[in-house]
Amino acid sequence: MEIFVFNQKRHKNKAQKEVDSSLTSKRCHIQEIDDEYDQKCSNVTKLEDDLTELINLCNATDQFSNKINDEVPDMVKEEEESTDECNNDSDDETDEIVKQKNLNQKSVNGCCQNMSCT
Repeated sequence: MEIFVFNQKRHKNKAQKEVDSSLTSKRCHIQEIDDEYDQKCSNVTKLEDDLTELINLCNATDQFSNKINDEVPDMVKEEEESTDECNNDSDDETDEIVKQKNLNQKSVNGCCQNMSCT
């Protein structure tokens, strides 16, 4: 009877070790899944932040584009008015201005284009 009890305890201990080992393995697996989930959540948060930044950049670009679209026609109109004023000058005066401008633009080796060189 003693041998039977001894074998029974030994089998019980062996079974308990197998259960413990299985539980430890499952806990490790659960921890790996939990870590992977945390990493994916972190990635999603980063993507959300990046998306928010892109949306903000798009909005800023749209605002800038709208501002340009609002201001450019006015600038073109002002330029046309300025050109009209120049066209109203006498021909002699205009010819003299154009000659002086050409001289200013044709400086030594072309280094002073579009500036008044002395």
